[in-house]
Amino acid sequence: MNSGIVDDEQRHGAREGWIFDLVNQAQSPNFHVQLQFDSVGMQRPTVREIVRPVEEWLESLDPDTVAQAREADGELPELPLRVRDWELAFTALPIKPG
Repeated sequence: MNSGIVDDEQRHGAREGWIFDLVNQAQSPNFHVQLQFDSVGMQRPTVREIVRPVEEWLESLDPDTVAQAREADGELPELPLRVRDWELAFTALPIKPG
């Protein structure tokens, strides 16, 4: 694997779709998340294994601080998450007010 990005041979739509479905269950009034697959696994994580850490991480972030940092230097907070045999990377995207 190069640069932490899954190449086409490692892709698997159905397994990745399962993860996207879990991520979409995470709730945050202040953020969306971007998901990158660093390693596609074979085992299915549970809802709790994905949703809880993502929601707790997003709750720990201040949307105003994240938005200011994004404007200043383009940096956004990231959460690397290893779940079973998966390696995922989340990026927090602040929701603009209004």
